[in-house]
Amino acid sequence: MNWEHGDSQWEQQTLVGADDFNAILFSFGKQGGRVREERQMATFRATLDDCSLSDLGFSSQWYTWERGQLASNNIRERLDRGVANVE
Repeated sequence: MNWEHGDSQWEQQTLVGADDFNAILFSFGKQGGRVREERQMATFRATLDDCSLSDLGFSSQWYTWERGQLASNNIRERLDRGVANVE
């Protein structure tokens, strides 16, 4: 891809990615442990929005990361996600 032609060429490309972003979009993406700061979640949402990327959703378990076996110390988060710029 040639970046010298401006953003229009970039916007025409289909982008799909999946990874452990180590970030959540909203507070309901985490159960247990320390509360994530709204600023961090807002920054992650803004970054995806700036790149015209949308969360593709999920088809199995909501939480993709878990630590702690007892209810008192169990932490679950939805960190892994797929994103794309297609509708």
